[in-house]
Amino acid sequence: MSSLHQMNIALHIVAGSFAVLLGAGQLVLAKGGPAHRRRGVAALVIMSLAVAAAIAGAIVFRGMVDLMGVSFLVGYQLYSASRTLKLRKGGRLIADIVPALLIFGAGIVLVSLTYLGAPVAWSAPKVFATAFGLAFYGGYDALRIFHPLGLRPQIARAEHAFKMTSLVFAFGGVGVTTLLHDQTALTPLSFSAIGLLAAAAAAWGAWPRAARKAEGDIP
Repeated sequence: MSSLHQMNIALHIVAGSFAVLLGAGQLVLAKGGPAHRRRGVAALVIMSLAVAAAIAGAIVFRGMVDLMGVSFLVGYQLYSASRTLKLRKGGRLIADIVPALLIFGAGIVLVSLTYLGAPVAWSAPKVFATAFGLAFYGGYDALRIFHPLGLRPQIARAEHAFKMTSLVFAFGGVGVTTLLHDQTALTPLSFSAIGLLAAAAAAWGAWPRAARKAEGDIP
């Protein structure tokens, strides 16, 4: 293993560890105020560093299509979660719909390349779960153009809560899997399932606050 590869792994581990801590703080501390936004920016920067290291590692050092897929999926989630609160025209802008369509297509490409024998690092359940995530999130975000604009404020905050919560659990799942040296699909898929439930609860909780904000009841 080259020293550059080792440095990249170290950056990914350190940034990912801080991302989990910052993200966990966001989940339990007060939402919506200036402090929440400052912590969110810090978490976004740290998570972006971890994702950038993962993408570099997957493309330059590993060459595994599943690692590329999951790295791009997490990177896209960071991008879309940060944009969703300020979406304009219901997500119809090129900066929103084109990345969503590309990520949707990446899910189809990942499945196709896997069947064609492209190199993968993971077992089939983890590979196809990644492909499903790419297709699901990309497809949903591409279809948001059909959302009623009147409900956009509520939907946007629910989406933001859902995506950021699921990302925190995704980072945590990777960390636990690495520490346990778990080569099976059980640990990451279990974390993903728990994360999805927590994300759904966060989105449900964000909806009424967003509705009150849209009506002017809270600043």
